[in-house]
Amino acid sequence: MRPPTPKPAPPKLTLVVMPLVALAWEQADELNSRIPYLASDGLPRKVAHVLDGASQSLFAGAEDGPEPSREELIRSLSGQASLPRGSPEDHLLERLQETLPGGDAMSTVLFVSPEKLVRSRALHALLRIAYEEGWWRCVAIDEAHCVDEHGLEFRHDYRLLGALTAVFPELTYMLLTATASPVTVQSLCITLGIETDPVVVRGTTRREQTAYSCIVCEDGPQKLRSVTFAVEAAHRGGKSTMVYTNSRRGTERLAGSFREVCGLPEAAPDREPCIIEAYHAGMDRIRRRELEAAWRDSVIRQLAATSAMGMGMDKRDIDAVYHHMPPRSLTALYQEAARAGRGPGRRSIWRWYVTLNDIIELFERRHGDLAQSEVGQGYGYGL
Repeated sequence: MRPPTPKPAPPKLTLVVMPLVALAWEQADELNSRIPYLASDGLPRKVAHVLDGASQSLFAGAEDGPEPSREELIRSLSGQASLPRGSPEDHLLERLQETLPGGDAMSTVLFVSPEKLVRSRALHALLRIAYEEGWWRCVAIDEAHCVDEHGLEFRHDYRLLGALTAVFPELTYMLLTATASPVTVQSLCITLGIETDPVVVRGTTRREQTAYSCIVCEDGPQKLRSVTFAVEAAHRGGKSTMVYTNSRRGTERLAGSFREVCGLPEAAPDREPCIIEAYHAGMDRIRRRELEAAWRDSVIRQLAATSAMGMGMDKRDIDAVYHHMPPRSLTALYQEAARAGRGPGRRSIWRWYVTLNDIIELFERRHGDLAQSEVGQGYGYGL
């Protein structure tokens, strides 16, 4: 008597919430290159997928339209809406149901932005089916510090992710970030509705391959000259350098100074990316994508940028990161400094060019007017 044919293992779906679509595509491509799958029909299949765009949004309009309330989101995630035929989510459901030649089900990693997760009815229907069938196992929130930092400031959809734990409490939730202080961990648990004590795994914040230093300058002009000469030396040596500043106009001014000292012509509109560029969130999306690709491919070697160029750019050959202006927080400093030295065994430097006015700005940003403080009065500041 033949033994019964074992039933195929159920599909395994992992949902990954990413802050940037560009980062999601980069991670998906990397994962697909490492894990080739052949389905039962002998054709290759991808293990990682990215859902972007505004199809089937919760409200009429694109993903940057009005956001739902927490109650509306919970109702949508809990509902029994059907998947639109021919939608990306419908095709993904078909992929989930496919099997491998040995009878095992395919594992699938699905990358989405918080806006897509919060606002897409079709995605809600797909997740509901996967949950009820027992396919959906895990939610990973990458760069989890964004839940607090971005959620409070300008990406409020992050603050609604707690609806997931309310509707799908049996899933495993994994929060990943390089900058999670005890206060941040506590705040994340409150925001996401995690009531049980989480397992916290910490690594070291020290990057052995990066040397940290600070250059004290007399004033702004000396600071500009110092960072410009450092970039010129990197340009002559064929190294990649990233310079952070706090304003869009500042990136253009820095890039212009770098081009001038390196003997390059001034920037012209509608040109191809060149070896020295500026990058900020005020550029249109197409231009930003061009610059990101050119920076990743090392067409651009010296980049002046705001914090808009940070997460999502896993470039392995950045030799130095300079801060021309004070970062907005210690978290931002660590995140931005970590752009350098990402390649295996690659040595790098981080350097902050600072003036007394920068120190005063940092103090007043946190503690208020220096002249009225005990510290300021003790040193006679403002007299």
